[in-house]
Amino acid sequence: GVTRAVVQVDLSRLDALLDDLGALVTARQELERHAAIDTLSPVARSAVAMSRRLDALQERIVHVRLAPLGEVLERIAPQVRELARALGKEVTVEVAGESLEVDRGILDVLPEPLLHLVRNAVDHGLEAPAARRLAGKPPAGTLRIRARQDRDAVVIELADDGRGIDRMAIARTARAKGMLEEGVELGDDGILAILARPGFSTASEVTDISGRGVGLDVVLSRLHAVGAAVTLTTVAGRGTTISVRLPTRLGILPALVTLVGEDRYVMPLTHVSELVAWDEEAVRIEGGRIFLEVRGESVPVVDLRRLLQYRGGTPPPRRPAVIFDAGGQRVALLTDQIHGQVDAVIQQIERPVGLPRWITGATVLGDGQPALLLDLASVV
Repeated sequence: GVTRAVVQVDLSRLDALLDDLGALVTARQELERHAAIDTLSPVARSAVAMSRRLDALQERIVHVRLAPLGEVLERIAPQVRELARALGKEVTVEVAGESLEVDRGILDVLPEPLLHLVRNAVDHGLEAPAARRLAGKPPAGTLRIRARQDRDAVVIELADDGRGIDRMAIARTARAKGMLEEGVELGDDGILAILARPGFSTASEVTDISGRGVGLDVVLSRLHAVGAAVTLTTVAGRGTTISVRLPTRLGILPALVTLVGEDRYVMPLTHVSELVAWDEEAVRIEGGRIFLEVRGESVPVVDLRRLLQYRGGTPPPRRPAVIFDAGGQRVALLTDQIHGQVDAVIQQIERPVGLPRWITGATVLGDGQPALLLDLASVV
């Protein structure tokens, strides 16, 4: 057989290489902007040739940085069994998708957040054997950890068949703390948003197992820092599933540029399925929510102006809607204008208090102006 040489490279050197690549991509966009003025000039031809070479270089660098999820996932099963023994519970762990690869920088961040989510599932989600028998369940609980490819992203699902989250108890506590208005129903996305508030807890005591001094807000901020999106679904008595959607690569992603007033935002193209024109005749309102009919399907609408609390001038008469997929649900994001497509070089940002969870980074566009990154999966 053919022997393959393997070279270990310090991650900081790969990070520096990615930073240099990001600077090249930004410079390329500036060059393409100038070359577009005269597409037949020698500069324009050189710009096209350089773009092809840069795309190939980008793919090579991205591949060098990839590492299998198994490095993290294979550590979880023994830790779950140890936790279960300490709590007097029986747990079966099923792991799948270990061979899928993500950027090494993302992989290195994953162990602590995933372990925290797993601890919560074993400690608070799964019942003790006696309680499970009373509920008509097998005495051993099941925790499924499954990674799967979803277009340009990798999704890790942590699913338990436990008691589920008591949304009524969460809502009562949230109302008592002034986090939730009276009469407002609490959906799955609302549960996650409230649980992620610093210091929020419905438990009468914090156990040594699940807490460990780190709140869910810190866990989510660490995941958001590498471009991950987190969603939750729960059914009382049946269990809870938390999905962590990871970009496979760090730093550079194909993105759509959109305008709200004079402000520009970028959104990953991996989530975008199509663009449609806003048509008042195709709009209906149900239960206080706006829906847009798109080829016979009712798609819920999120107005970017309202989401971003934009208080600028009046919106233009014709507005496009970006149709995107978020956690398996199609959503129409209503914006003011589409400003084209770019390879966005994403820089992580220090998250000030109060920054919405759907703003997860920033980029500098080809003309040198900044734009914020919208995490579409967190918008819903």
